[in-house]
Amino acid sequence: MMALEMYTFRKAARSIFGSVSTWIAAASAEPETYNFDLLTVWNTQNGKILFESKSHEPEAGGIAFSPDSKEVATGGGDQTIKLWDMSDSTLRLTIPIKDDFIWDIAYHPNGGSFAAVGSTGMIRMYDRKTGKVLASWDAGLGELSAVAFSPDGSRLAVVSNQGNDAKIWDVATRKELLTLKGHTDINWGVEFSPDGTRVITSGSDGTARVWDAATGKILLTLSGHTSTVVKARFSPNGKRIATAAKDGTTRLWDAVTGKELLSLESFSTNDLKFTPDGKHLVIGDSVNIQVVALTIDELTQIARSRLTRSWTEEECQKYLHVQECPAAP
Repeated sequence: MMALEMYTFRKAARSIFGSVSTWIAAASAEPETYNFDLLTVWNTQNGKILFESKSHEPEAGGIAFSPDSKEVATGGGDQTIKLWDMSDSTLRLTIPIKDDFIWDIAYHPNGGSFAAVGSTGMIRMYDRKTGKVLASWDAGLGELSAVAFSPDGSRLAVVSNQGNDAKIWDVATRKELLTLKGHTDINWGVEFSPDGTRVITSGSDGTARVWDAATGKILLTLSGHTSTVVKARFSPNGKRIATAAKDGTTRLWDAVTGKELLSLESFSTNDLKFTPDGKHLVIGDSVNIQVVALTIDELTQIARSRLTRSWTEEECQKYLHVQECPAAP
C-alpha cells in the first residue's frame, strides 16, 4: 500500500481533530516557537486556513469538534475550557476549571455535552450550552491523558500517563465496567471502534493494543514502533488502524489481522486522524501537519500531476500495488 502527501501546513501540532465535514482543527504552533497556543482550522480539500486564534496560555492541549461541526472545544494550561463558534469564528464561552492542564476533550455523540480530562485525574462532563458541570468523578488512575465515548454514548474510556491501565465506565451510572491491563508502560491514547465492539490504546511501551470492549480481552498487539505510540485511530469503516509514534513514523495496519500495511516517515509525530470519508490521513508532528491521500484513484491522480512521463509497469506494481497501470483518463 502507498500514500502520497496532498498538503503540508507549516505548523507544529500537538493534537488534531477532524470534523464531519472537510475541516480539521489543531492545537498548533509556529515551527520556530513550539508554543502550542494556537487554534487553527483548515479546509482539507484546498489546504486553506479558515480560522486561527490564540487559544490558551502558555499552551493548548485537548481539542474536539462537536458532532454537528458547529463548535470546537479547546483546553490547555490556563485552567479554562473554551468553546468556539465556527459559524462566525468567535469565542462563545470560557469555562473556568480546576485542572492545571486539560489533555483531552471528547463530545458525547448526541452533541449536548462533552467530557474533559487532565492533570487532576478527574473525569468531568459539561453541558455544551451553559458550561455547567453535569458529572464529575475520580478515575483512580492519576493524571489522565485521553478520553473517548463509545459510538452510542453509553460508555466512556480513559487512560493515564501515570499508569499502564485503561478503564471503561458506564456514563449514566458512572460505574466502572472494565479495567484493561496489558501495556507495560504508561498510556497516551484511547478510542472506540466505529461499531463500539473494540477499544484501542497506545502507550510508551511502543505498542498499540486492540481490546474486546465487552470482555476486556486483548485481540491484537500492534508492534513495530521503536518508541512511544502517542495515538492510535480506527478508520471510519473500522477496517484499518493508524498509529503515530515518537520514532518519527506513522503506520497503517489491518484492524482484523494486525498486519502492517504502510509506514510513513515524518518528524516526531504527536497526533493523527482519518478524515470522515477515510480517504485521507491527517498527521501532526513537531514541524508540519500533513494531509496524506490513501485511495488508489487519488494516488494515481496525484502521481500523474507530479510525474511528467508515463508510469512504468514496474512502478505501478511497486508503488500502487496493481499489476497493470490504470488507464489514462
